[in-house]
Amino acid sequence: MRKKGIQLSPKATPTRTQNMVASPHTDNRFEGQILYDERPDGSKMPILDMDGQTIRRGNVSAGGLAEIESNLRAVRSGEIDLKQMTGDRNG
Repeated sequence: MRKKGIQLSPKATPTRTQNMVASPHTDNRFEGQILYDERPDGSKMPILDMDGQTIRRGNVSAGGLAEIESNLRAVRSGEIDLKQMTGDRNG
């Protein structure tokens, strides 16, 4: 056995699996509070108020959240047009 020289165990040699870099972590505590509209293709769009600011879950009451969800369902089904909801703000 001594004539074989120094032998390295397989764990001592670098491999692709041992050099994996961890994926970047996103802070879900911040993004979890933003209300999103989930699209059919899987993408998410934040729900905005009339001023263009994102709506956060802590700022909306239960009745307000139900109203937002019912408006989203109505827009998706084509019952109401977005211009009816926003009004004519361009003059």
